[in-house]
Amino acid sequence: FKKTIAMTDADLQEKADEYAQSRSTYHGYFAKKVGLISPDLGFFVNQEAMEDNKFIKPEYIHMSKEETTELAKEAFDRYVEELKDNGIDVEIFHQSTMAADSIFPDWFTT
Repeated sequence: FKKTIAMTDADLQEKADEYAQSRSTYHGYFAKKVGLISPDLGFFVNQEAMEDNKFIKPEYIHMSKEETTELAKEAFDRYVEELKDNGIDVEIFHQSTMAADSIFPDWFTT
């Protein structure tokens, strides 16, 4: 048993407009603003953590600090743009030191 629904172009446009409005309206489910730490000084594999850190992808282990930093900067910039495109303000903090784990500080909690 199949049910067919006939919609006019006006109906389709109305549904598209409703969907667009729902995506642009803040419903309280997501953060309005986030803080991110930029990998501007460097982002690279923590050699001391390689043995037991399962999050380190094998393809990154032999990359230079410059290569991993460039990849991280590109990913960071795309992420910031995606957040902004979705109406989320972004506060960018900068690294205070060049260290493998410096974008994951222990002191930052909200």
